[in-house]
Amino acid sequence: MSSSAPRGEILGADGTVLADSLPTGASGKYFQREYPLGSLTAGVVGFVAPALGTTWGLEEEYNTQLTAHAQPAQNFEQVLAPTMAADSVQTTLYPALQRIAQVAMGGQDGAAVVIQPQTGAIMAMYSNPTYEPEYLASPSYSKALAYYNKISKNNANGFPPLGVVATQQTFPPGSTFKVITTAAAAKYKPALLTKKYPVLNYMIPPTSTLKLYNDGFSACGGTVQQMLPVSCDPGYARLGLDLGAVDLTKMANAFGYNLVEDNICGPNTTAAVGEFQAAHGLTKDFAVGPLTLAALQKVPAAPTPTVTWRPRP
Repeated sequence: MSSSAPRGEILGADGTVLADSLPTGASGKYFQREYPLGSLTAGVVGFVAPALGTTWGLEEEYNTQLTAHAQPAQNFEQVLAPTMAADSVQTTLYPALQRIAQVAMGGQDGAAVVIQPQTGAIMAMYSNPTYEPEYLASPSYSKALAYYNKISKNNANGFPPLGVVATQQTFPPGSTFKVITTAAAAKYKPALLTKKYPVLNYMIPPTSTLKLYNDGFSACGGTVQQMLPVSCDPGYARLGLDLGAVDLTKMANAFGYNLVEDNICGPNTTAAVGEFQAAHGLTKDFAVGPLTLAALQKVPAAPTPTVTWRPRP
């Protein structure tokens, strides 16, 4: 099954074509979706699967703009008979950065997100495992369905290629959460910023007998100004306890935790899941996606995928 009308292009920030429609058959009256960079940008661009009757990713999010629709009238004639055309969508993605992220990951499962600090624009967002969107664009129902079923299954590490790691998987936030802990102290209990915490290589949470060691078993402590640069785990655990669950939760929510982000790459794009147990000074049952982690590392801007669209020439 092919479309009788071309969809608009999806472009990278530098104008590179990420998705386009090409005429098929001798008549040239039907069009099939093409993805020149394939799996490199599949996690963001998504796909159109006409044989399956489904779209995903940016293809779905901007489907209205990418399909033929009435264009703004430029003259009286077009008021009476509107011009029907698809728009092109330009993203903030740089394919060169996508390629760097892909090479750096070396085939390992995970995600890499590059965000422009001043604007929050996403310049790269690569996830592995990934998939080849052109197989889903096949006019053959059996071939498209077989491939869809294949990439919907988990790999050896429990990640399905269609479950984009950057936006649909969650992991413990790790030391990026120290940014939120620091912000909470500054806003709600500023006296804690100058409190001197003991120099230790571990601490024992009040509800546990397990020792929380610092990375590398090294000792650390002091004020927040001393602990943040070295990412002092025992000290920040004590700081979290001093702050309490209520204030930490309020600040985490202010940073976008426990919210579902804009649907830029399919359903259930999750910022955080589970119950926040800050009272224990731990991150048990608390997870966050790589997109949010990247945002925390370039505070204060928030991750804002940016696209523009214009009439297709």
